[in-house]
Amino acid sequence: MSELTAIRAEAFASTHDEKGVGCVASPIFDVNGEVRAALSVSGPSIRFTEEKISLLKDHIKRAALEISSLVGYIRQAK
Repeated sequence: MSELTAIRAEAFASTHDEKGVGCVASPIFDVNGEVRAALSVSGPSIRFTEEKISLLKDHIKRAALEISSLVGYIRQAK
């Protein structure tokens, strides 16, 4: 549960699958602020180093927020 709480707070998740697959993802929100989809990038886990995940994190979060905005989502200030 703590991992899920962190994912929700950061709007980002990454994983390395035991079958050799890595993935980074960020949610896409609708006009009501509900998660309706996700934007993700996946590939061989050997390419998903901590450095690469850090680089992809900023890009994927920015792109997911842009898509969310296009469908009417308005980000609330914290």
